[in-house]
Amino acid sequence: INYKMERGKRSAQADSANYSIRPPFKDKFRAAEAKAVIERIIPDIVLKHSTLQLSQSEAVDRREQLSKELSQQVNQALKDLKKDERYKFVVQVTVGQTNGQGFRVASRCYWDEDTDDVAFVSFSND
Repeated sequence: INYKMERGKRSAQADSANYSIRPPFKDKFRAAEAKAVIERIIPDIVLKHSTLQLSQSEAVDRREQLSKELSQQVNQALKDLKKDERYKFVVQVTVGQTNGQGFRVASRCYWDEDTDDVAFVSFSND
């Protein structure tokens, strides 16, 4: 936004030549690209945390640390893709024990279908 001084008053004018409400095509979020990045990160972090023999109470703390580390690493990796700086990434990590059971998570978000997308990655170390 450019500011223009007129007789002591400040008025804001949008610089239409330099501002776009949509990211350039090359900077659009691409779910496949994000999924590939996430799939490279998860195994190393999970392996680092799963090699320890822990008591039940220590395991709960370890799962909390694991989910925090995963979300931080994934968020940083997505930022490192150098997409449009206006993108905000929401990283949701769920860690649990399956014991042969299924697991389903549901979310709801409002977004712009032209520029926003979702990348979903599931990992199991059975």
